[in-house]
Amino acid sequence: MDSMDAMLLALVIPLLLTQWNMSTGEAGLISFATLVGMMVGGIGCGILGDYFGRVRMLTFTVIFFSIFTGISAFAQDPVQLGIFRFFVGLGLGGEWGLGASLISEYWPKRHRAKATSFVHSGYPVGYAIASLLGFLILPAFGWRVLFLIGILPAFIILMFRRGLKEPPNWKEKTKKVKEEKSTFTLLMLFKDGYAKRTILASLLLLFNLGAYWAASSWIPTFLVKSHNLSLGMASWFLIVLNIGAVFGHQVGGYLSDKYSRKFTLLLGQSLSIVLIIAYMLIQNITFLFLVGIIFGFVIYGYWGTFGAYLGELYPTHLRSTGVGLTFNIGRIGGALTPTIVGFMAEHMQLSGAVLIFGSICYVFGIIVTILNKTEQVTSEYSHDESVMDM
Repeated sequence: MDSMDAMLLALVIPLLLTQWNMSTGEAGLISFATLVGMMVGGIGCGILGDYFGRVRMLTFTVIFFSIFTGISAFAQDPVQLGIFRFFVGLGLGGEWGLGASLISEYWPKRHRAKATSFVHSGYPVGYAIASLLGFLILPAFGWRVLFLIGILPAFIILMFRRGLKEPPNWKEKTKKVKEEKSTFTLLMLFKDGYAKRTILASLLLLFNLGAYWAASSWIPTFLVKSHNLSLGMASWFLIVLNIGAVFGHQVGGYLSDKYSRKFTLLLGQSLSIVLIIAYMLIQNITFLFLVGIIFGFVIYGYWGTFGAYLGELYPTHLRSTGVGLTFNIGRIGGALTPTIVGFMAEHMQLSGAVLIFGSICYVFGIIVTILNKTEQVTSEYSHDESVMDM
């Protein structure tokens, strides 16, 4: 649902560049506002998830961002849209970390990455749905109707909410922590041996989300401007790309559980450098269409591993806060790179700007992954965790 919302904005940007006579820099600032909102919301909702429950906060975040996606349809200029998208981001940001924490507490370690990867494969499905909606709705009804459809996830989450309960382990640990009157969860992430893992995980997400959003935010515009595709045809390119991503997630989860989180992250980032260079440089449209499947398989396929990786860094009473903080510090990279790429594209080809920043971010991500010498350890769902030093 949140990936569908993010892709709706990416599909609308090429239209607004013409309709509102925006520069690519201004368009980048709208993405920046969304991603800053996601960062603030992700950290805040992560903290609240440890105190009030993962399920309760997850429900709130989906309803919140769905409502503001619908409100975005009434924006009259880039400033208004940027403000509305900031509030959309507040809700969007909380969903990922809360979901990752919830899965970590319901699945045993030997299957955890497969579970998080399967759930995370909903991201490319959401992208594909958004691309299909863009193909069907944008030419006939325009971008405002596309945003109005973004209200639908609020109704979907209300239907599924009834059967979803808080993990008993969270209830037990939260009660114990409250009785002991422990320190505020955010401060605890930098005490008792947690500081190093919090810093390394934050840097890893900083570079990977930087690369991810440098590409994802601008792929529709890249296809339209660099290859002269219509928005309808660009949507089909994106659908194919996200079909590859769905299968990539399943393979990534299998590799992560069979070998290690670290192996999968190193492999995914290394291959991503090759694929982002290839996709930005290919000129033949037919070949670009076919390579798009591999591009999606590789670039997005290893992301489900992060859900298991981050969830295993912290014990139950800190998990939602830890996942929310590290992932959303990473969103600083995700907020900056689309904006930087947008301004760079005013002075060079868009493909070159995406290629440069994407590759640099992946290289630094590989370096941080190598610096992380220790595999994360967490318990099965039925008992608490022991934490290894990194």
